[in-house]
Amino acid sequence: MLRKLVFFAFLAVAAACMAGKRVVAAPQFAVSTNPNFVVEGVELGDTATLLHCALHLPAGFRYSIDAGSSLKVGAERLALRRAEGITPGRNVRMDTAKCSRFTLVFPPVAADAETVDFIEGESEGDFQVFGISLAEGRKPHYEGMPESVRAAALSPADAGGGLPVPQWKYGKATIRGRLYGYRPEMNTKINLFPGLAIDPRRDNLIATAVAPDGTFCIEVPMYATCQTVALRLNGIGCDVVVRQGGTCEVYADLVEGSHSVSPAEWAATGQGRLCGLNRLYFAGDMAGVNNRLADPAMRKLMDSCDFRMAEDNRPADGALYSPQDYCAKVMQWHADNLKAADSICPSRSAMEVMRAVQTYHTVYSLMWREGFVEADAEGRTLFDSCIFDAYRQLGINDMMMAYSGSFDTMANCFQYILNGDTAYFNKVSGIYRSASPTAVDSAMQAVRAFDREYRAGVFGWTDGPLFDLMLSVDFSERMNRQTPFADEQLKLLASQPNAAIRDYYLARNEELKAALAARKGNGTYTMHAAPAGSGDEALAAIAAEYAGRAVLVDFWGTWCLPCRSAIKRFEEGKARLMEQGVAFVYITDDKSPEDEWGNMASGIPGHHYRLTGAQTADLYERYKLSGWPSYLILDKEGECVYSRTGFRENEITNKLKSIIQ
Repeated sequence: MLRKLVFFAFLAVAAACMAGKRVVAAPQFAVSTNPNFVVEGVELGDTATLLHCALHLPAGFRYSIDAGSSLKVGAERLALRRAEGITPGRNVRMDTAKCSRFTLVFPPVAADAETVDFIEGESEGDFQVFGISLAEGRKPHYEGMPESVRAAALSPADAGGGLPVPQWKYGKATIRGRLYGYRPEMNTKINLFPGLAIDPRRDNLIATAVAPDGTFCIEVPMYATCQTVALRLNGIGCDVVVRQGGTCEVYADLVEGSHSVSPAEWAATGQGRLCGLNRLYFAGDMAGVNNRLADPAMRKLMDSCDFRMAEDNRPADGALYSPQDYCAKVMQWHADNLKAADSICPSRSAMEVMRAVQTYHTVYSLMWREGFVEADAEGRTLFDSCIFDAYRQLGINDMMMAYSGSFDTMANCFQYILNGDTAYFNKVSGIYRSASPTAVDSAMQAVRAFDREYRAGVFGWTDGPLFDLMLSVDFSERMNRQTPFADEQLKLLASQPNAAIRDYYLARNEELKAALAARKGNGTYTMHAAPAGSGDEALAAIAAEYAGRAVLVDFWGTWCLPCRSAIKRFEEGKARLMEQGVAFVYITDDKSPEDEWGNMASGIPGHHYRLTGAQTADLYERYKLSGWPSYLILDKEGECVYSRTGFRENEITNKLKSIIQ
């Protein structure tokens, strides 16, 4: 507080004593992309414009201010000249004060300018403050959300009935809406995670750009007649209930969100933890239940469903839970959260969603016990059959779990929970060990038969949606490795009683075959022979092919879902970089089957190489890479100027731009 008072005292003295200069203390603004970044004062002079800024973050967080920051005045951009108190482009770690103050120096603005925009960059996450007023106490003009939209959402129509029981059916819904107060420089994307349980290995992200006027529209693929999907909108995550054939409308008031929380609250609570920030407002289909779920109290409760994330639930050092105690504590947490939700939510439909979401988190906590439950002498987390009892009690083999938004992950928990049971694990391992290399398929059928019999004894279930979803995993994995079904898979698929799953994959198989045929020889990709020699020698030979160009080397695998997801997410940015001459080189190795590699590579524009495992191991050791996907960037001389494991689109894009500009 003392530092802040001293700062404003300085501004007052500057305003009184500096001829030709004018100071606007605590200027008002229209909208900001980051509540933790504050313009505390603007100093206007004949030779420069100074922005006195404060950044509030939790201690330990890293931050930087881009050297390409600018002020926008009308159509004019004024580039950052220098900074005081921070070095542009350099990462800094926030200290225990949780606040950093610095000054950014720009060229002078026109004397008649009424507002300016501060734009650090035009990527999501960059600091941007629009409509900074240059007159003391004057509010800038901005377009907020119509009061009629807000009023309707805050008084949701809810007949009090429950939600319909979802039925298996592949179809689509629509989510559309608007971000009020949006500016084109924000370059926001709406991220939808449909949780397509019918196809669990398919990329679970649909990204849609927001139009310059703040509107957007997303087509939502669905596996059930009604279900919950996850929407991330301008940094706000929420669960949204959708119905096939329906159109759900969602609106956010960025102006409201920019002023609804103080920077100090943001720093104290942590990014993404302020559930009241930028409340969403719903209209259209399923608006009643969605507006109930959007209530800040409900969102806060739904965000705290995970037993393992609560600090009070963490065991003390050296005092891990027994499996029985852990199971009892998780189930009590489950009951307490549902009781709390029931006390604040009068809507039966919203409670049904809350129950499904809480059940998913409870199942997940029971599955992943590491760090909470004692381990045996070999480091394996202890298991007890009480977990089976909990699964039965939770009633997870029910289509109402489609409202959890995570039915696909719940099915994985159901499938793999038996691996903790020693009797089950030993039996399955024995079947595979006794099978000959040519009898893998028959061994898999024997495992499936044993698995179904064992689950019937443990859970009392022999069929149901979870069993359907487990079977979908095998079909999904083959499709997403771009490998059409062989005759055996087609026979197995044709015998399935679940018509929605059967028809979905039969249609998808035909679509894949048509796509592979269309891609062959389309000229967008090139398959290269692997260079001989060590990993270094192979990379040098590859780099020589693209001398004089910036090169992105992407290490990926056909088996690697994060690799495939990153390639898809980068499509838009990659297309722009390719137009500017950047070469994209994709390297896999012999862990990727050659036929799968050929099929998948045909859908990835660029240059493809399949090295040996020894060659990729050499390169991983040389460049300190630790997993897949990993990336290298080579400059025009073939020198490596960037290496990292994990996809960082902004980092990669900025580094490539620095080479080609």
